Amino acid sequence: MNETDPKLPAKERRFLMGFLKLIFFIAAFFAVMVTILFNMGGNSEMLQQSLEKLISDSLAGRPTRVMKLNRVSFFPTVGADFEKLEIKETMASQDLTVSAEKVRLFVTFWGFVSGRMGIKSIYLENVDIRKGVLGRNGFKIEKMFIDHDKGTQKAMVRANGMLEDDPWTMSMDLEVSGAVGGYTYHIGRNRTIALEVGDLRIKATLSEQISDYIKIENLSLGLPEEALKGELSVSLLEGQLVKLGGRLTSGETASIFSPDLLVAYGGDIVNVTGKITSLQLDQAHVTGTKGPIALVNSLHEMLAFDIAVPQKKAADDQKDAKNKDKKDSETKVEEKERAFICRYDFNVKFVVDKQISEEGKEVAEAMEFDAVNKAGELTVTPVKGKIEPYKGPCRDLAILSAGID
Repeated sequence: MNETDPKLPAKERRFLMGFLKLIFFIAAFFAVMVTILFNMGGNSEMLQQSLEKLISDSLAGRPTRVMKLNRVSFFPTVGADFEKLEIKETMASQDLTVSAEKVRLFVTFWGFVSGRMGIKSIYLENVDIRKGVLGRNGFKIEKMFIDHDKGTQKAMVRANGMLEDDPWTMSMDLEVSGAVGGYTYHIGRNRTIALEVGDLRIKATLSEQISDYIKIENLSLGLPEEALKGELSVSLLEGQLVKLGGRLTSGETASIFSPDLLVAYGGDIVNVTGKITSLQLDQAHVTGTKGPIALVNSLHEMLAFDIAVPQKKAADDQKDAKNKDKKDSETKVEEKERAFICRYDFNVKFVVDKQISEEGKEVAEAMEFDAVNKAGELTVTPVKGKIEPYKGPCRDLAILSAGID
């Protein structure tokens, strides 16, 4: 073969033909797969049973029944549309653990595969979750849907319902793409979230989010008056650890807090270690009924599974098995939790550069102390400044019970 011969060498021709066959095979396989996926959807009895099993498996095997399946889709959207969902604790149970009148959720196939979820439709109506599943209170979603203003091309997820006797509302911004009849919604990198539950108010902008990091800006927490505002960063670390950082202010005098904390959540009791620095602190506000401590207590009281003080098992119960049945049968009066922070183990150093009054004037020198709580026993050790030492039950320290009647 000379240089002008247009024919490829046999070896190169075989490689090119093999490559073209591979491309053809992949394209044919892809076309068949798409056709199969497109035709797999519907509302057959088999799909209904598969959907019931999927929901049941996600809820620890609880018996699940879907009364009416409208549609299941696998391509070009992935999701389901069904009505009259009923979930029981056991087959013999009479009461429903979870129920829903209508559920519709569809996402794009490619978003589902790639992990960047493209939402096509969300609609929930009359979802009831009984007490004890998500907390001691019953939880209801009256309606959740995508509110899309086609004129401004602004969209958000909206939801409302009841948390026991308290009404709640929620909204979150969405990004919009596509055209009329084919809109797709994404949870954007920057999005504002607002939540109201009874008197509780939470508003924040999630400005950055990756798999193990969230940055929260424009944070505002109140009951309903604003008790904390600022920004936080949340980093997920190895070993079931979360790192919290940021800068928060509180009250008209702007008490300032800069947390640098590690939260270990893997054990039976959450453990918090680290340091909280305050450039200036108004003690009267922080420990008052509208301050950060009251906010923490009120939030826990609303959302906790149990608002009773955890009962310690007496040593006699462990040593004397003969008296066990008698002791267990005795009626115990449960004390209402008044200091929810005492449910955590913590070892935190507090550093205050300046103490101020309600008028913002400096009233005391800097102070520094260590606070260590282990199994409900608190030790406060002064390091600098005028602060009273303390050693005893955490719940007996009155300032930790702010906001609880």
